[in-house]
Amino acid sequence: MFEIKLNKVNLLRRAVSPLVHLGVKAVFNCSVDCFWLQTSDEKGWDVTAIQIGSSCFHGFSCDSYYCLVGVNLNELNTVLSTIGDEDSLTITYNTEQHSNFICLTFEDTTGSGFDERSYMEMMMFDIPLNQVIVDITEYEFEVVVGIPSWKFRNSLRLLSNYAQSGPGLYYSSMLHDLPIEVSVTATQVKLDRLTEVVYEKERGECIIGGAGDNTLHFDLSFDCIQSYLEASNLSDTVWMFCSHNGPAMLNIPIWPLGNIVYRFWG
Repeated sequence: MFEIKLNKVNLLRRAVSPLVHLGVKAVFNCSVDCFWLQTSDEKGWDVTAIQIGSSCFHGFSCDSYYCLVGVNLNELNTVLSTIGDEDSLTITYNTEQHSNFICLTFEDTTGSGFDERSYMEMMMFDIPLNQVIVDITEYEFEVVVGIPSWKFRNSLRLLSNYAQSGPGLYYSSMLHDLPIEVSVTATQVKLDRLTEVVYEKERGECIIGGAGDNTLHFDLSFDCIQSYLEASNLSDTVWMFCSHNGPAMLNIPIWPLGNIVYRFWG
């Protein structure tokens, strides 16, 4: 069983919205000290998650190490969009009742003097067989990169527009699935997809820590570009973590709630 309460729904709404671009099914993953909302690609390799520590909630209770519940992202996003910004939200799931529903309780926190409380149930979904349950804290990374969010968004738009017009138009229909290749050295970060954008550390265009003599490479899925754009609007800085052996991660802090995390293999 778990029960969590967040005093301002608008915080969770802003975090959930970028994930809707990635798919329909997702998983509530609640542990004794953290809450996750996770979804993954069809192959189950690339995972996106909202990570919220228990201290960010105004009420948090979970009686198991992992409590997993399948949810519909579109339905959750629709429900959150109809609730007032200042309303509180309590999410409850009782494993002992063997229910197929999650209970959502909304309360007016504006101090109007009225007992404005409403309830609804959201049907659970079977957890996708390919769903990868990721604990982001289990990874250790060698290199950290920070890019101002507005620069990151400008890069994504440039790479996207290049593929849809001008020299890239010829290739766009053939290379729809071509990812954005990220290359990191001790002095620069390069984003490459038919054309390239380079940020230099010495010019103060980015932050690079831990990079040695070798160049590290990883890919950002181009199919997720709308999610990246929307999520990065919630933060001043976009962070990338990578290692020579292991996954890479795009981390977008969403203060004061937590982080939106994209994990990639390859």
